[in-house]
Amino acid sequence: MSTQQKKKVTYTKQPIKAQEKTDRIVSNKVWLKGKTNLRPNWDIKLGDNVIVLSGSDKGKAGKVTKVMPREAKVLVEGVNIKKRHTKLPTQQEGQIVEKEFPIWIWSVALAVEIDGKTVATRIKKGENGQRISVKTGKPID
Repeated sequence: MSTQQKKKVTYTKQPIKAQEKTDRIVSNKVWLKGKTNLRPNWDIKLGDNVIVLSGSDKGKAGKVTKVMPREAKVLVEGVNIKKRHTKLPTQQEGQIVEKEFPIWIWSVALAVEIDGKTVATRIKKGENGQRISVKTGKPID
């Protein structure tokens, strides 16, 4: 007969480093708690037109209204809308409010219009730090 032995687990207080897969950080909330392990420079900036790559709103396009780099999230106009029931202290009746919620920054890509269609694109850095669309070859800024 064999007896089961308990494995001894040791814990450290060192911060966990983010692992990257294909230039994108793997989404795990443990890594987001440190907030120092995230990539500091994102390609998405305030006011950019983006297209959603994954999730329930896949394929929708909108404008970035808020960027939260420490949480690795962006707020996109007209995307990830949820209903919330609210009751203000001064009101007797509650109301249902539709509110936009942030989505992961790696779930969106920059969007450009080609022949009237909105298409996701990557960027490359040009002269003077310009962001240039790979698909069209034109500057985004």
